[in-house]
Amino acid sequence: MKNELDRFQDTKRLLHDYYRGMEGKIPTETSNEFARIPLIDLTDKEQPMEEAKTRIIPLSVHRAASPEPKDKMKAIPVKIKDDVFSESIIFNFAPEEKQITEMWHNIVATISNMVTAEIQAKEAEEEKERLQQEMKEKERQKSSQAEKKGKEGKGKKGKGGKEAKGGKDAKGGKDAKGGKDAKGKEGKDAKGKKGKKKASHSPPEPTPTPIPLSPEELKKLELRLKMKQEYFAALEHEAEAAKSRLELLKAKALAFTEDLQTKAEVTYRNMEKWLGERFLAEMASVDKLTEVARHHIETSTKIQYELVLEGVEFYINGDVKVFPDPLPPPRPPSVEMPTNGTLTISQLSTLHKQFLQVAPKAIAALKQFKSKNITPGIQKQAGKNHQFQQIWLSKYPWLKHDSERGTMYCALCRKHNVDLGEKTHNFCSGTDDFVLELVNDHHNSEAHAWATCMEAASGSVPDTATTEQMLKSMSKTTLGRIENLFRTCHAIAKTGRPITDLDWMCKLDDMKGVDIGSIFRNDKAARIFIHFIAEVERRALKEKLEKCKFFSLISDGVTDSTIREAALVYVRFALQGKIHCQIVGVQSVDKRDATAVKNAIVQTLQTSLQLNLPSQDWARKLVGFGSGGGDIMVGQSNGVAKLLKEIQPCVQSVHCLVHHLEIAYKAALKSTQLYTILTELLQNMYYYYNSPLNKNNLKLVYEDLNLRTSIPSRIGGSRWLLRLQTALQILLKGYPAFVLHMSKVEEEPCSSNHQKAKDLLKLLLKTDIVKFSHFLLDVINVLNILSRVVQDQNSSIADVFATSQSTLETLQMYRARSGPRERLVEAITHFHGHQLIGDGDISAIRIELISNLLKQLCDCFCDASEDVLRASAIGSFKLWPDKIEPEFGEVEVSVLTKYYEPVLECASVKVYEVETEWNMLKAELYNRYQSIRRLTWEAVNTDYSHKYPNILTLVDLVLTLPASSEEAARGFCQMKLTMMRLRSKLVFESMTDRMVILMNSPDIKKFDPQKAIQLWNISSQRNRRLQAEQGVVNPETPDCSSDSEWERERESSFGSY
Repeated sequence: MKNELDRFQDTKRLLHDYYRGMEGKIPTETSNEFARIPLIDLTDKEQPMEEAKTRIIPLSVHRAASPEPKDKMKAIPVKIKDDVFSESIIFNFAPEEKQITEMWHNIVATISNMVTAEIQAKEAEEEKERLQQEMKEKERQKSSQAEKKGKEGKGKKGKGGKEAKGGKDAKGGKDAKGGKDAKGKEGKDAKGKKGKKKASHSPPEPTPTPIPLSPEELKKLELRLKMKQEYFAALEHEAEAAKSRLELLKAKALAFTEDLQTKAEVTYRNMEKWLGERFLAEMASVDKLTEVARHHIETSTKIQYELVLEGVEFYINGDVKVFPDPLPPPRPPSVEMPTNGTLTISQLSTLHKQFLQVAPKAIAALKQFKSKNITPGIQKQAGKNHQFQQIWLSKYPWLKHDSERGTMYCALCRKHNVDLGEKTHNFCSGTDDFVLELVNDHHNSEAHAWATCMEAASGSVPDTATTEQMLKSMSKTTLGRIENLFRTCHAIAKTGRPITDLDWMCKLDDMKGVDIGSIFRNDKAARIFIHFIAEVERRALKEKLEKCKFFSLISDGVTDSTIREAALVYVRFALQGKIHCQIVGVQSVDKRDATAVKNAIVQTLQTSLQLNLPSQDWARKLVGFGSGGGDIMVGQSNGVAKLLKEIQPCVQSVHCLVHHLEIAYKAALKSTQLYTILTELLQNMYYYYNSPLNKNNLKLVYEDLNLRTSIPSRIGGSRWLLRLQTALQILLKGYPAFVLHMSKVEEEPCSSNHQKAKDLLKLLLKTDIVKFSHFLLDVINVLNILSRVVQDQNSSIADVFATSQSTLETLQMYRARSGPRERLVEAITHFHGHQLIGDGDISAIRIELISNLLKQLCDCFCDASEDVLRASAIGSFKLWPDKIEPEFGEVEVSVLTKYYEPVLECASVKVYEVETEWNMLKAELYNRYQSIRRLTWEAVNTDYSHKYPNILTLVDLVLTLPASSEEAARGFCQMKLTMMRLRSKLVFESMTDRMVILMNSPDIKKFDPQKAIQLWNISSQRNRRLQAEQGVVNPETPDCSSDSEWERERESSFGSY
């Protein structure tokens, strides 16, 4: 603001001197009266005399803010001159804002005063000059009149002297009066009065006429008037400009002050927060210190280590001790206690002394005895003890003695066939080496621990509590070994590896130091463990199905290498808004017809889940069926969907859109010759540029054209639609590079690829090929969106149905007119600068192809009610409107409740309350959530299941409906990969377990084998009890002595399970 004020004063002085010089006047002396803004307030000090003359704009003294609240601050009235504002304005600012505002108003007032003073000074100067000019003009007129009268007097000398004298006196009196009037107030004296008296007797003299100005003087007068107006206008313009800049500076200063105040508040707040946190941390450390001190005071113990309190940290320095450690007590003498009849060292020393006293010469006899030759048979018997101690039977109840055979054996191991296959000291078959150490070793062995657990479980009812108690009684070492084996088997099945990998994986664990024991290390045990891991998942799936109120079936067929038909069965259900889709199993099909497939599905549910689908309890829960697009599934009269409707009439059947789309696409293009030519062209280009030489030359062409390199890709395969789309995009984007490269090859007759490049180039330059490629890309882009939505696991049946309807509408539009890609080449004769050959009219082909495609796609939902499919839109938040619509969903809910009324009533749903709950739930959701399309039904169930249970149950039914059979297709892919790794034929009995683990079980990191181990033990107990009742196992007869035979028995028992 100081700079703006100084600048205005300098500008004013410059304008003043400039226009004064234009008038031909000398600039005035510089005035000392120069307004300024003091940067430092010096009003309290005495100013020098020279500075006292300078006008100082007052600066408000900054004072500290009073402790009074802001609401008690008085409004400060500031009066501004009329040239700035029209009325007084009352401001209520903080001290800093008040100072800035007052300074601004003072400066603006000062500028206005300067402009006013300058204008007044200019006008006063002009008025003074005008008066001086008038005085000069009157004096000149007076002198001219006197000369004129003198000439007249000389002409009248013949008359009397009195008249002349009287006239002269009268005239002189009049002239005297006129001269006094011209001089102003100074003519008012005695002589003037006398002259006035004399003049009253004389006749009045006529007023002198003004002398007319010359044209030159008029121009000067006009020029001076214009300069005056221009000077005033420039002065006022500069004043307004200075005021506007001051206004901006004031706003900037106020904003900057406010920002500083905000930053200061934030800084003080942060400092207060930091100081508070620091204080709390220090107090916490002090509390810890006092707690440690209190503990030592209460326990009357000394503080051994140094307590350190540094700032906010308190710790016990274990490296510094306050007082030295006491001397350790003297070591007590070692005392050896006798155990299991073993003599102590002192007893042996005493016995040795007694031997020496009784027979001091027996040492030589002992040496002589050892040196004698003994026969091998005698040596073998000398190392054994043939005396069985009966006291061992009381200490080891499991130990039995066969006096006829001269052996001892373990009754538990023999009863449960726990045999490690030892050649010597085998307690399952029996041993004749009566050594106490061998008995102790077997008592602590892993095989005997398993036999003990099996014996404890065989005499009780096989329930979960007994199994858990048995597992707790099992040693941690044994349980850890079994858990490691179960985890390894789960990883083998989860990754699709063959079960024979268990052998080398166990050896690897041994080398890494992982304890997995010495039993259950073969592929047969792995198959058993995998079976029970899968059984746990099947039982968990059955529990979920019993809790849910609705479920749908998804099935499709597969053929193995031996041309055997099989059905893969999935179940889909929604539980409190969360969708589950899990595999049930794989079942062989006797023959390829609808009845056999339906029986296979029912048998799979019965075998895997003990679920009888035709029964009323499960049939009333069935609401949907998803399958492939084959004739067996889709048949109107005898398809699987029709047979399932006999069990439940309300079943909605949806066939795989991807499969149906492939069938429709191939059927529509089967008879189109142009399509055959185009696909052969794409395939031949892929093989042509598969050559490294051609590929490198093509890359060089791309670099010359400054295009991104794109090599032709392969078409066909499982992802045929996406591959064909990619191949067409590469063809059209790299078209100039392909044509240029093949033209170069064609110009080289000696090249081996000359003829092939010539044929490909001929096809590339055809107009119909170029136009048909663009048209086909338009169609494939539409179909690819539908395929992507169908394959998305999060897509509901409403999403798929809505996308299919938009697909049909878009294809109908393309039939009537060209698509976006085709319109680009509709009337071209050159493509990327290359001359095309032929007419290229493909309108007839477009109409015929799209008509066939629409005809095929219209049958996708032939076995489902379109009204129900449209009504299922309430189950997808993606299809809800952004803002609430009162009528939305009312018709849909009515259609669903009317169609599924028997099913809903069986699920204990109050049908008459569904529509009311729908309106209330819809209103609450729109009022609570801004973005309705980001919601999930799982979150809605968490918040509203207790308030609106009936409508949420209907939503679960809608979510249960399958969108397609893509889950079965994914299962087939996983099965094929597993079979490729196993390099074996499809075995449905074992493949079911592996697929259940692969698709349903948790990841390797999250797998818990406890439930599988419990189920394995329960099943073992049941099988052993059945065998004991039938007399299969005789505890007194060692019928199984090898590990392989025992495993075969276990496997056969599990197979009967």
